[in-house]
Amino acid sequence: MDEDGTREKLPEKPAQAGDAGTRREGVPGSQGEANGPSGLQDRYYHLLIDSTLDMLTILDVEGRIVFNSPALTSVLGYECGELNGRSAFELVHPEDHEALIEFFNDRVPVAGATECIKHRFMHKDGTWHFLESIANNLIDDPEVGHIVVTSHDVTERHRMEEELKRREEYFRAVVENTVDLILIIDESVQIKYANRASLSLLGYDPDELLGTNGLALIHPEEKEWAKDVVETAVRDEAFSPLLELRIRHKNGSWRHMEGTGKNFLAHPAVRGIVLSFRDITDRRRAEEDLKDSEELYKTLVMISPDAVTISDLQGRITYVSPQTLALHDYQDESEIIGKGAQIFIDPTDHEKARGIWERTLREGSVRDVEFRAVRKGGEGFVAELNAALIRDARGEPKNIVAFTREITDRKAMEKELRDRNEELEAFAHTISHDLLTPVAIVEGYAKAALEADAEGRTEAERECLEAIARGAQRMSDLINSLLQYAQAGHMDLESHGVDPEEILMEVLMDLEDDLISRGVQVCMEGELPDVKADAVKLRQVFANLIANAVKHMGDTPEPRVEVGAGVQGGEATFYVRDNGIGIPSELQHKIFEPFRHFSLSGSPGLGIGLSTVKRAVAAWGGRVWVESRPGAGAAFFFTAQLIE
Repeated sequence: MDEDGTREKLPEKPAQAGDAGTRREGVPGSQGEANGPSGLQDRYYHLLIDSTLDMLTILDVEGRIVFNSPALTSVLGYECGELNGRSAFELVHPEDHEALIEFFNDRVPVAGATECIKHRFMHKDGTWHFLESIANNLIDDPEVGHIVVTSHDVTERHRMEEELKRREEYFRAVVENTVDLILIIDESVQIKYANRASLSLLGYDPDELLGTNGLALIHPEEKEWAKDVVETAVRDEAFSPLLELRIRHKNGSWRHMEGTGKNFLAHPAVRGIVLSFRDITDRRRAEEDLKDSEELYKTLVMISPDAVTISDLQGRITYVSPQTLALHDYQDESEIIGKGAQIFIDPTDHEKARGIWERTLREGSVRDVEFRAVRKGGEGFVAELNAALIRDARGEPKNIVAFTREITDRKAMEKELRDRNEELEAFAHTISHDLLTPVAIVEGYAKAALEADAEGRTEAERECLEAIARGAQRMSDLINSLLQYAQAGHMDLESHGVDPEEILMEVLMDLEDDLISRGVQVCMEGELPDVKADAVKLRQVFANLIANAVKHMGDTPEPRVEVGAGVQGGEATFYVRDNGIGIPSELQHKIFEPFRHFSLSGSPGLGIGLSTVKRAVAAWGGRVWVESRPGAGAAFFFTAQLIE
């Protein structure tokens, strides 16, 4: 339609011979009057042109537009006739211009030629629309005499095709460049597609895998299982299994792969089962190494003599070794896990333990720390602790591991060693003083005796010889005491049953002269039970305790020594009680120390009598102690196991 609403007329046919210069209007082939048959036919074609969605353009041999159908307005925004007389190439996209000119010059001029070309044409609003055009050369047709071009707007289709292409390229780039292996197999497990990761992961070029059977790559131990998985996936479209299997590398090695599968057999663009795998060989190797390491350390913990306890950073126990259960008298770890580590520590050392914990967090470890530990029943014992901070892979603190051992026996041995060292020092003092002094006296009197003999002084010589005899006796007594002390320390592998009353009678007979001369009365209170002890050592104990009581009677008018025993459970407790001068409280813990003489009444002594008693009682597994008040006498007690 033109601007005044009238229909734009089709171009006139070129003049032909015999037309006498006349022109006819109307569609090609129209003849006769407008209202005749040819007139109806002309109207029919006009209606077709006006109604079609495609754009009809008629060009002359130069490519100038001579006619556009009304679809021009809906397709490109131009009014009918607005482009008439303009070259059809003016509004073609510059990038398509050369190709369209070549197309027009090379193909369209051929009479009757029909060609299709896609190009961009400028819309009236300045945007570019994609047109798909078919050019039909009807220049030689006497009824037309022009080039007829039918164009269809394919802008939206082109956009969708480009979007689809872009997406396809995007996903192809993703699939081809992913580090995961992507495979597509058909129902018979034939490989239809493999991405480029097959080369980096398995050493195969993708083309090498196409058409091969995927099961041939599976480890023999897992091949049957993989076949069953594929068959299930073929039957069940919703089946999406998690896969972990070994796939053969081109070099013959086996790679551990982890992945998933999904049935897309019904999808027209896929028609296969899509498998996606990632290489977990290094992870599996690390897991195996970790497992081996855990087994190693677990074995070390299990055979370690130390109790191993692991706690979190809040002090809650997360692991205990069997040695920990045994050390603290627990039966099962369920009694411990989740509780605070302070359940292993004596309440008196909780503050110390808190300091150890903070030091471990601060410094990373502590070593050889002693503390008071406690068993389930409340029994305390001395323990030694070594602890270290455990960090995670990022170096952050994670747990604290503690190694604990009971050192009660070691502490006792250390004390015994200290006591022995002190004993040796005292022994050296005794040897250097008590033994050498009589030797010096003997030597001095021997020289004086020689001088008296040379001068004929018989009386002086006799006195010197008597002094020599007393010195020799002093040395003999000291040596005998040392021998008794040494003998008392020998441990018996097995204690035999003895009759204490019989041994006591023998001791009293040996001490009879001294007891009579000092006027000391010895009484036995009740019966003395038979016990497990060494007879020689028990004789030493009774002899030393009674002799010590007699020696420290002082000026007591009626000196008396009582010997008796009490029984409780499977143990007998003997006592030797006197009514002498007694022992000050500050000395009571020292009198059993060897080679230490505490003279309370001016009486002589070597300082090993009571220490000999302690060694003898300890040798059969008993205990010895004293109870006394100055001026009220002293009572010495010792224990021994009863005969069963």
